[in-house]
Amino acid sequence: MQRLFFMFGQADRQAAMIHKQTWDIKGEKWFRERLHGNVPSPRAEVACTYNEVLDKVIFFGGYSPTVLTRGFPTYRADSTLVTDSKTGKTFLFGGYKNTTYVPSKNGGPSDSRSFVDLWQLRLDLPGGFERVDLEEAARTAKAGPWQRCFACGSTGPWKRCGGNLTTWCSGSCNGRVFFCDPECLKQGWKEHKEKHGCGKA
Repeated sequence: MQRLFFMFGQADRQAAMIHKQTWDIKGEKWFRERLHGNVPSPRAEVACTYNEVLDKVIFFGGYSPTVLTRGFPTYRADSTLVTDSKTGKTFLFGGYKNTTYVPSKNGGPSDSRSFVDLWQLRLDLPGGFERVDLEEAARTAKAGPWQRCFACGSTGPWKRCGGNLTTWCSGSCNGRVFFCDPECLKQGWKEHKEKHGCGKA
């Protein structure tokens, strides 16, 4: 090992530092790196690991008010990335998020939750996201530990359509969508029924 890289972090969460410093082990001194191309945006509490098999450094998540990435795993701060040096398998676990930067239309108070999930990074799967409907996912996928109301888009611990939990309706979709109250259920039921083939169980 000849160099240690030091990137990002912030003293003020609203203004992440964009400094990129390298410690030269042999020369015992710091110097500024010049990064080119599509480099990660400034953020704090980012997960990072070096994959020896790929010979790549992998970043994930972090706390930034400007970077909210759709899909899974859900964006988070202070998570952990680890790589098996023999197999090259990379795993993500833990972390937390809050509702400060989750767009919610009901203006509710901010809340914070921790993650207890485990994900493996797979780069060799064919197809990628070709079959993913991003517009549909934005209305039905979880926003971290919360759900979005299918009708109004507000974020919170809403009740799901069907399933085993106490629900606003007894739909046969087994909880594919969520509604924040009976009024939104009334407004969004027809579209949900046509789009997802849901019926009363």
